[in-house]
Amino acid sequence: MHTDFHQQRRDKAAFKLLKDFLNDDVDFVELEHVLNDMLMHYLRPAHEWNISREHALYAIDNSEILMRLLRKMREFGRKEEMI
Repeated sequence: MHTDFHQQRRDKAAFKLLKDFLNDDVDFVELEHVLNDMLMHYLRPAHEWNISREHALYAIDNSEILMRLLRKMREFGRKEEMI
């Protein structure tokens, strides 16, 4: 019972968070493009900018998490529109 209550609270909080983003007319495709552009800009070698392999992998791993989040939020928004 106690665990169910906490799970319901987490589900409600997640739903509220998603609804907040969806109600703001956020374009998740556009956000994903911006994220990719920023990642490429960060990783691109430039004068006096020699990112280490460790930092590059860290940036790629974190961007993957954010891209998955954006894609799942976009999918959730589509499902909500169908309801």
